[in-house]
Amino acid sequence: MTELLHAVEKLTRPWSDVLSPDETGLDRYLPVDYPPLLDMLDEACRANTGERSHGSASDPASRSLLDLEAHALRERIDGTVRAWVGQLSKGRAERDLKAAVVQLAGILQAHKAAGTITDADYGRVSGLFPRWCAQVWTLWDPPVRKELRGACPNPDCEQTTVTARDGSVSSALVAGYVRNTGQVQAKCSACGWEWVTVAELRLLGEWLGAEQDTEFLNAVGL
Repeated sequence: MTELLHAVEKLTRPWSDVLSPDETGLDRYLPVDYPPLLDMLDEACRANTGERSHGSASDPASRSLLDLEAHALRERIDGTVRAWVGQLSKGRAERDLKAAVVQLAGILQAHKAAGTITDADYGRVSGLFPRWCAQVWTLWDPPVRKELRGACPNPDCEQTTVTARDGSVSSALVAGYVRNTGQVQAKCSACGWEWVTVAELRLLGEWLGAEQDTEFLNAVGL
């Protein structure tokens, strides 16, 4: 299955994933079933508007940041899909967003098979689908941000904290982990050093002492 079709499947149909022991903390792999990503996005929008008891749900002042992000992302996906359907087919997109996503993918594949679309345009449009998958999932399950205790290993830095413009002080070393993806990165906010490979992250974990942050280090496989 191509990356495009795999992304369309996740956006519009129920899908499954298998979590590793490092991700679950169990001694076995764990299969997990998820609804279509676009249903998850709709649920986020409905939950954030339907549970309000005071004020208007359309009032930006009464919404949380998550509310705004969920609605903005859905509107962006919806508008982009309909614009490309109109441009590539001169027709009208399906009313239902999931159906419109499938429609756009079909139109795109037909153009590719007929040789009526440039490689650049095909890559540009087909690349939207996996990007939407990542954006919806990140909104649903945002990255874990963790401040790490200890000094930066960079001998020219060795900072333990950084001070923001507002005077607040935080750890210099910060790590971010996207659950269920294995994506993890650590960075020193003072000097800019980064740790991205498994080997680099393990060395950083050893430098800091894994016992200092067992939960996080275990979660990212350190």
